Amino acid sequence: MPGIAYCRAFLYAGLSYSLRSSQFACSVVLLGLTGWHIHHTETLKVGDALSSRIGPFYVPTIVELLVASCLGILFSLWFLVAILARIGNGALSFGLEMAALSSVWVMWIVGAAIISNKWPDLDWCRHTDLVCRMVDAIVAFSWLNWAIATFLLVTAFADFGAAKESFSHRKGPQTTQTATAAPVSASAA
Repeated sequence: MPGIAYCRAFLYAGLSYSLRSSQFACSVVLLGLTGWHIHHTETLKVGDALSSRIGPFYVPTIVELLVASCLGILFSLWFLVAILARIGNGALSFGLEMAALSSVWVMWIVGAAIISNKWPDLDWCRHTDLVCRMVDAIVAFSWLNWAIATFLLVTAFADFGAAKESFSHRKGPQTTQTATAAPVSASAA
């Protein structure tokens, strides 16, 4: 297995135990943070520090990041197993990986951009309110997931480019043509 495939497996798995668990681990952390925020806003009895709402509500961008995290976890587990077990080494597997990774990449960049724009600076409440620190962490992990997905896209393209010639050689058996030498006559010698 080429070194770039190990790098991809390492990135799919994440950053917590080794670099092998980055995409998975960061998606799990973002899943927990967004789940906490949704639970917090849905069970709210008093006013929220970040909005003027009183009573239960939810932020649609947080829900979008929760869905992106769930998809990121599922895709990272599947492609981690596929890379390490060398399942589907062909162009179809590459296409599926690119489609899944691109869709999650778009979800993370949209979610991270919207949430960063919605709450650009939470210094005023970061030291006094837990929800401000949690939103800061959500913003950080959504950008981190986007960055890891970007690097995974680049490494997947590089890995496909390096293995593209081997994909074309798998299509059929290779035949070689040998040249036959003309017989040398005894009189010429």
